[in-house]
Amino acid sequence: LILEDIADDRSFDTWFEMLEPRLEELGVHVQLMVSDRAKALIKLAVVGLECDHNADIFHGLHDISKWMGSTLGRRKGTAKRQLDKCESNLEKAEKRGANKTIVASKVKQVEEARAQDQAATQALDNYRGTIRKISKTVHPFKLDDNKPRDSANVAKELREQAKEIETLACKHGINDNTGVMKKFNNQIKELVPSIDFWWLYVLTNLIEQGERDKEQLDWAMYSLLPTVYWHKQAKKTKNPTLRKEYEKAYQKALVVFYTHALTGTFSEDEILFWQNWAEEMVGKFHRASSAVEGRNGFLSQIHHNNRGLNSNRLKSLTVMHNYFTKRSDGSTAAQRLFGEKPPDLFEWLLHQMGELPLPRKPRKRFKSNPLNLLSVPA
Repeated sequence: LILEDIADDRSFDTWFEMLEPRLEELGVHVQLMVSDRAKALIKLAVVGLECDHNADIFHGLHDISKWMGSTLGRRKGTAKRQLDKCESNLEKAEKRGANKTIVASKVKQVEEARAQDQAATQALDNYRGTIRKISKTVHPFKLDDNKPRDSANVAKELREQAKEIETLACKHGINDNTGVMKKFNNQIKELVPSIDFWWLYVLTNLIEQGERDKEQLDWAMYSLLPTVYWHKQAKKTKNPTLRKEYEKAYQKALVVFYTHALTGTFSEDEILFWQNWAEEMVGKFHRASSAVEGRNGFLSQIHHNNRGLNSNRLKSLTVMHNYFTKRSDGSTAAQRLFGEKPPDLFEWLLHQMGELPLPRKPRKRFKSNPLNLLSVPA
C-alpha cells in the first residue's frame, strides 16, 4: 500500500492531489490501473496518471450475483423448504393411517415439490457454471491447453457468456430492471486490456535481460509461465470447483515443462533464477482489486466497531500491512516493491521505543471496616 488515507471527498482532485506526490516520492510510474468503474478513478487513470485503465472483474460479477444469483438462491431455498414440508406432511399422514386418497394426494404434492426443487437446483447450477466460465476466461492462458490468450478473444468469449446469462434470466423470468447486463456488456472492452498489457510487459522484460534465442523465449513464456501461473491460481482461489480445474491445468503445464527439451539443460541455479522471474511476472497480472476491497471492508468494520478510525491508527495499520504482514513465501509488500528485505519491524520498534516509563505509584486507599465502630457516648 503506497497510499492510504481517510477522506470524505473522493473526487478526482482528491485522489490526484494525494497520489501524485506519493508516486513522485517513490519514483513510480503507473502504466496500467485496475479499479472499479467509479468516474473519479477512471479519470485518475486516463487524465491524472495518463495510463491505461482496466475494469475490475470482481465488481462486474458481484453486480450479476446481487441481481440474478440472489434471486435464484432464494427460489432454491423456497423450493427446498416446500419439499421438506410436503415430505413431512406425507410422513405424518402415513403414520396416522390416513386413507389412500389423502396419502396419494400427499405423494403427488411431494413429487411436484421435488420437481420444483430439482428445477431450482438446475437453474442455480447453470448460473454458477456460467459465472465460473466468466471467471475462467479472464486469464492470460487457456485453461484446457495452456495456450496464450489475447484481449480480443477473451472479449469475444465474455460476450458469449453474457448472452448465456441473459438467456438464463429470460428463461427463469428474472427481469433486469436496473440494467445489470447492459452495464456488464459495456464494461467488457474495459475488462480485457490487462491481458495484452501483461504479455507486452513479459516480452519487454525478457528482451531487457539481453539476447535470448526464440527457443528460450518460447520456453519461458509458454512452458514456464503457465506452470507458475496456474500453481498460483490454484493456491489463491477459495472456490473448490475452480481450484480443481486450476490444479488440473497446473498438472498439464507441469508435464509440458518437465518434458520440454530445454528444461533439462539448465542448472539448479538457473532454474531458480527462472522460477523467481516467473513468479515476479505472474505477480504483475491483475484482473481485480478484490484484495483492496477486502481491506476496505476490514477498515470499515474497525471504523464501525470503534465509532471512528483516526489517521494515526490508519497509518499504523498501513505500516503493519506493508512491513509486517507476509505472504506464504515469507515476503512483505515492501520487500516485493523495493526488491530488498526491509529491517524487521518488531526489532525496529524496540530500538525506537527507548526506556519505558515506570508505572505510577498507586494511591493508598482507605478501606473502611464496618465492624470497627466508633464509640457511642452513654
